[in-house]
Amino acid sequence: MPADDTTDRLLTFISQEFLDSGSQHALDEDTPLLEWGILSSMNMVRLLSYIRDELGYAVAADRINADNFGNVKRIAAMIS
Repeated sequence: MPADDTTDRLLTFISQEFLDSGSQHALDEDTPLLEWGILSSMNMVRLLSYIRDELGYAVAADRINADNFGNVKRIAAMIS
């Protein structure tokens, strides 16, 4: 899957599932997901399930860290 498609799909999922309608426009591929509190522990579990089920990529436990999940760009790069 091309990185651009992955990025778009991740942005859509995160916007729809984790943000209220007023903050959705502020999300882009460089938004600091952890620093802004978007990826709580429960949201991380939901995101990992989405990545596995919808994007076909099982994230290994050792890949779950702030470097790989700091923003959507990093998540898409890890998946690609």
